[in-house]
Amino acid sequence: MNMKMKKAGFSFDAIDVSVGAELSFYKDKRVKATVANLTEVEFEGKVQTLSKAAFTVANRMGIKRKATSFSSGSRYWVFSDETLAKRFERMKKGNPPVAPVKAVKAKSAPSPVT
Repeated sequence: MNMKMKKAGFSFDAIDVSVGAELSFYKDKRVKATVANLTEVEFEGKVQTLSKAAFTVANRMGIKRKATSFSSGSRYWVFSDETLAKRFERMKKGNPPVAPVKAVKAKSAPSPVT
């Protein structure tokens, strides 16, 4: 029996990004979306694909492309300073996720004794 296996597609689970995580649009980090489930985000109160959200943002920014240009929405959204597409490719090759850098609160110096 000759059966073709379906190519594994994108999912947030595959790239170690949890539901509820915040994503930023690559051209403007102020534009945010929240991971809603394994394959979609919540953007402006609507659960939708990464592609649809990217197309909406790009149109508002005056980026003129056909909707099909945004078929790989993971190229347009960023998590932890890395596009989701790059993260997906890196992790597919067996490389672990890059942990975000956490700010370390500096210890205050002891008060001088007078």
